[in-house]
Amino acid sequence: MEHRRLRRYCDQVADDIGVVQVAGAEVVRVLLGLLDGDSDLAARVAQELARSGGNRRR
Repeated sequence: MEHRRLRRYCDQVADDIGVVQVAGAEVVRVLLGLLDGDSDLAARVAQELARSGGNRRR
């Protein structure tokens, strides 16, 4: 389900920015960069991970 959501996001953002395709790996790379540069975002992600137990597949 998450992969399908990622693909839909990639397709939508590709249309929005006027490119043929956006790779899921590139989205993850950009998100990691944002986490490195935004301590508030990193804290929000950490809170969500704490809430989910860090692994939704348990």
